[in-house]
Amino acid sequence: MQNSDRRRISGKSTRIYKKWSPYLFPAGGVVGLILLRWNPHSPVLSPITIGLLVLLMLGLGLAAKRAYSGLVDAVYDFGDRLLVRNNAEEDTILLSDISSINFPVYTGIDGVAPKITLTLRKPCRFGKNVAFIARIEASNKSDRKLVDDLVARTGAIFSRS
Repeated sequence: MQNSDRRRISGKSTRIYKKWSPYLFPAGGVVGLILLRWNPHSPVLSPITIGLLVLLMLGLGLAAKRAYSGLVDAVYDFGDRLLVRNNAEEDTILLSDISSINFPVYTGIDGVAPKITLTLRKPCRFGKNVAFIARIEASNKSDRKLVDDLVARTGAIFSRS
């Protein structure tokens, strides 16, 4: 596979999402509590309130970990196949092996890249479902070229979550 023939269809920051997002909410909560504690004009927080805030931040961190844990790091399009990378592992998926493509209709916030899940007819090294974060351009509601192009080339069933 030549590098000149490939086109990256996954976001470049997926590894960052996977590695750091579970820690950002708890760390942000701790920083917020410290700033509240040092501010002489802030209201006095009871230990129960502080405990609930800490639990909320930990819960958000676990939710972020769960949301990003099953993602592969990079997906490259080579025309008739996709090259999938996760850490040091690679696998090739033929477009004919994709049975369905799941793409969220609404991501909630403009500029947030959507999670695309490919369901395969036969499992690859990463399982029967391969999920990745699309490039930011794919999240534009009027321009779903990436998903529409994959659906057209694979003949896969397109489902919206």
